[in-house]
Amino acid sequence: MSILNKYNKGSQFNFNTPAHFEYINLKDLVAKYGIEQTHQVNVLYINTKSRYGEHGVAVTGTHIVNLPNHLTNTIKEMIADDEVVALANQHALGFKVYEYTGANGVGYSIRWVDGRLEK
Repeated sequence: MSILNKYNKGSQFNFNTPAHFEYINLKDLVAKYGIEQTHQVNVLYINTKSRYGEHGVAVTGTHIVNLPNHLTNTIKEMIADDEVVALANQHALGFKVYEYTGANGVGYSIRWVDGRLEK
């Protein structure tokens, strides 16, 4: 492996997001599927055109999920990590939503988990 290979980065996700997929936030995702649901991640990217600034986005099997701003740097690191991209391509990357109470009331974030779903 060449030392220059580390600069040959770029998302190599195999999943093509269907045109009918809609954006959803974590609160609405929980309302629709419950808090215990594991969501398989097919693609990660950074939305740079949001009115609230750039933030991470996960494409699941059903939706395009807006992720909290505090995860933006983590998402950037994950996109640049070939092993994480490979996990997504193998359907082995996922997340679960959790709820917390902060200074602004109830909020939602995620924990990364094995995304392989039982069939």
